[in-house]
Amino acid sequence: MDDLTPQKPLPDDPILGAYLAHHPSNRTLLLLRGGVLYALGVVVLQVLFLRVDDRTAAVLLPVLYAAIAAAIYWYILHLWNREVVLYSGGFTYRRGSQLGAFPYANIASVSLRVQRVSLLGRWGWMVYDMRLRSDQDEQMRVTNLYTDAGQLCERLERAIARARKPLADAQLARGATLNFGDALALDAQGITLGDARLAWTDYVGCALEGDTLRLDTRTGDALRVPLAGLPNAVLLVAMLKERAAP
Repeated sequence: MDDLTPQKPLPDDPILGAYLAHHPSNRTLLLLRGGVLYALGVVVLQVLFLRVDDRTAAVLLPVLYAAIAAAIYWYILHLWNREVVLYSGGFTYRRGSQLGAFPYANIASVSLRVQRVSLLGRWGWMVYDMRLRSDQDEQMRVTNLYTDAGQLCERLERAIARARKPLADAQLARGATLNFGDALALDAQGITLGDARLAWTDYVGCALEGDTLRLDTRTGDALRVPLAGLPNAVLLVAMLKERAAP
């Protein structure tokens, strides 16, 4: 993240450090969603009122159209001012009038799901859903609501992993067990994956295979871990690569 050159810099933060990037809510997408939702609502009402007499429809339809428009306006306004601002030492997360500041080292859990969707088999795009949890159990979520969501998720993952790694290394050195979800854990002796146990002396490396993390052993066998929903995956890979036996 240190190589980022912001095009429209914001002021540096006295606590979180130098400004790096700004990811506000994607207002064009919000307006598009609102337009689609309103159009769908109008179509549904038109179908429902096909057999209603014109006098009754003339009274009720304008009221219902206004109610739909008001609900959509509230929805758009609720998401309009959300933003994530990245700094060298942390980030701010704005949700409406609420603003939180979080050093990267204070983010205890990062889970990212990425899915490719397509329209009519021709137009495709990536859908991002990142869940963040601080060490104070504060919950945050990053989705395609934010501009350049893929880049934002990548920046957050890398920065948080870099900040948390010294803490994780120190915990292992003290004999603690680090849990990455319910199935995988690291400790000073090795890796626990479900019912399987792999000592560091038998572990020779890891590799990514699509949406799976492969753990290689001296015997030539491999253990595989699905990456979907795996918390702190970037931190886990960094620690595994560092501990591969020669």
